[in-house]
Amino acid sequence: MNIYGADVLPSRPIMEVQSERITHKLWLGTLPSDDPVNTWGGPGSGEQCDGCDLVISSEEYEHELHMRNGRVMRLHVACSNLWQILKEALPDRKHTPPPSSSL
Repeated sequence: MNIYGADVLPSRPIMEVQSERITHKLWLGTLPSDDPVNTWGGPGSGEQCDGCDLVISSEEYEHELHMRNGRVMRLHVACSNLWQILKEALPDRKHTPPPSSSL
């Protein structure tokens, strides 16, 4: 199953679903809001995307992000781009309650 496959067609556009999931993870702190130390790109590793939770197949491209704390995140390229935008756009979590989520 991949983010572009026919078996993953939700009633809402996939980018909207990914955006909500990544926003929610940023609010919960399960996705970091700091910048990576290194970023690599290449064919999908078959691992689960840290953004949308779907597997990144070998037919897709992924970004591998190495964080300061040693964590390595793997994201679809689209999820990586969303994460980069959303982590900068969201207000400080310490002072604002998390949004309600339909997830």
